[in-house]
This record gives sequence, structure tokens and C-alpha cells, in this order.
Amino acid sequence: MAGDVGSGQTSDRLAEQAGFKRDAPGNHGYVVGKALAALSDAGRKIQGDLPDPCATCAFRLGCMTNAMPATVLTAFQCATGADDSPFGCHHGMEGGRPVKKCAGWLAAQAADWPDAQRIMSDLQAGLKALPERDEIRDAYNAWIARVDPAGDLDDYARGRLWLRDDPCGLLAIGDGA
Repeated sequence: MAGDVGSGQTSDRLAEQAGFKRDAPGNHGYVVGKALAALSDAGRKIQGDLPDPCATCAFRLGCMTNAMPATVLTAFQCATGADDSPFGCHHGMEGGRPVKKCAGWLAAQAADWPDAQRIMSDLQAGLKALPERDEIRDAYNAWIARVDPAGDLDDYARGRLWLRDDPCGLLAIGDGA
């Protein structure tokens, strides 16, 4: 199954093309990530027997990967059909490739058209309203300088620390607080 799961685009490649050393959370990623989470939630309401997304899933509002621009762009392209590849889960990878489909992506596939239209309209408004200063990226950079100054941690370890620390206050938003 490893050969048929995962996008033709990788978030690392997209981050590199944008000039980043590695993908990191930011305002733009957060706005697109909100749309991903909303698509997943809408699909889950229609098809309730789907597994919950991982705690660090790109489709889970507030987690680190849900605010990483290159990651959410890849997930968004897969969720909307711009990339017809299924979006793979990052847990249980073999040889650097996903072996199962992402639960959040599966749920997003079940969203109905009226919900998707509303979510896309909200996404467009959110992108138009982005502030010039990237407060999420600034908070992330300050946090990562404190918890991983040498840059030794991979994104999975950083994602787990993010869940513990919530350096940008996004998890509270994701929990409806």
C-alpha cells in the first residue's frame, strides 16, 4: 500500500521552494489549516463512522502541522482534488512513505458541496484578511529557540512538544475555547 498513498508534492519540497529551511507554523498556514479542519469536521458529520484524526494531524485544528503552510497546502490540494493522490498519515511510515490514508483526509472527502462552498468562502475571506505581521511565526520562532535551539528535533518531536506547550494559543482555539 505504501506506493499508492501520499501526495506527489511533499511539504518539505514546497517549503524549500518558498525559501524556508523547513516548514514552520504561520498565519497563512493557520488560515488554510482552519479550512482543512472544517472540511474534515463537515465530512465527519455526514459519515460519523470514520476514525478520529491523529493529535498531530494536518486536519486537526490547532496542532502544529495544521498551521504549517507547506503541509496544509499539500493536504488542501489532496482534499480538494488539485492533487488526486490520497493524503497519507504520517504515523507508521515505511521507507519514508505513508502506509495508510490520513483519517482527516478521509473525513474531508465526505464533506458535502454546500459545506465545502461555505468553507472555501471563509478561507478566501481569511486569506484576504491576513495581517502583514506573522504573529504565529514570530511566536513559533521564539518558542523553538527556547525548546530546540540547536534544531535537533524532527517535526514529530516538535509537534508533540507543541501539544504540551501550545506556544501560540492555537490549541485553545481548536478546542472551542
